[in-house]
Amino acid sequence: ILRNIGISRVTRIECTRRLLLIFNSNIPQPNDLQKIQHQLHDRMTECFYENGVSNLFVQSQSKKLPTTIKVMENGVSALTEANSTFGLAMDSQDISYYLNLFVNELKRNPTDVELFDIAQSNSEHSRHWFFKGRLIIDGNEIKEHLFQM
Repeated sequence: ILRNIGISRVTRIECTRRLLLIFNSNIPQPNDLQKIQHQLHDRMTECFYENGVSNLFVQSQSKKLPTTIKVMENGVSALTEANSTFGLAMDSQDISYYLNLFVNELKRNPTDVELFDIAQSNSEHSRHWFFKGRLIIDGNEIKEHLFQM
């Protein structure tokens, strides 16, 4: 966006939110704070800074490399754990499908980057083909697709 309007020297833009939580009773335990944290930010697109954002604009010398999810070695438990850890929102059908894809067809382990991409592609807001598809209930085709309802 910035390059399109003639600003070429900016290499990074950050958007932050700062929340002040005030508790009526006892100071919350670390486990309580983790529960709150997981409800207040999207793990796929946002980072939580425990010590504030004083180091937000410090450039890291090393980039995090993709992590391999060991489905070839650990099967469904590896994919289920990744689903939970990364908040991928895969249901049991998705997990079965992608487990089969990587183990039996591609014969390799996926990376966390691939799983994030798959999850984004499968999210309901990306499934326009799904919502515009034919809807059949109890053998009867509904004339309107879900976008028209």
